[in-house]
Amino acid sequence: MVLYVMYMPLVSLGVTALECYDRPVGGRRYLRADLSVPCFEGQHAAVAVGAGALLAVLGVGFPVGLVLALRGGKPAPSLRFLFEGFDEERGLRWWEALGLLRKMGLVMAAALVPDAASQVAAAVLVLAPALWAQTRFHPYRASKFNALETMSILAMMFDRHRLAAVPAGAGRRGGGARADRGRTSAGGPRWP
Repeated sequence: MVLYVMYMPLVSLGVTALECYDRPVGGRRYLRADLSVPCFEGQHAAVAVGAGALLAVLGVGFPVGLVLALRGGKPAPSLRFLFEGFDEERGLRWWEALGLLRKMGLVMAAALVPDAASQVAAAVLVLAPALWAQTRFHPYRASKFNALETMSILAMMFDRHRLAAVPAGAGRRGGGARADRGRTSAGGPRWP
């Protein structure tokens, strides 16, 4: 349970360690979290390797482990919170793992893709298969939850397209869209 709760904060930490400004200054790119650190040079190169390993092992490995733990036989009662509500008769206990991968993909799209149009394209590449899978498999036992999840994915897709259509800096005070691309006022990723 602790790993499930810590999944998104750890994925966000790994992505933050790789997030560099896309415009070089003096031929060097700098880390968004600390502008005194040049990206992928010196100590940051080691940190980037660690962040990549974290994203590969935890970001992908944990959902794969969930699928393996939940797909066959009778899972441990302590894991029930992960599949409660999914259609167990059709063997869809593991569906939560797809949600984790979708969240990781959206965080990576928001933080690592440099411009708004490419972020929208990356988000669609994450959300379109999720929408297809949701409408194809209807993983929840209750139809209202299937409808709600479908509408949620559609709303995320609509929101990404709406954000791309807004001109940079429109409706904002200060530095415009480039000043806080991919961030909320609290400093965390804007998506999901």
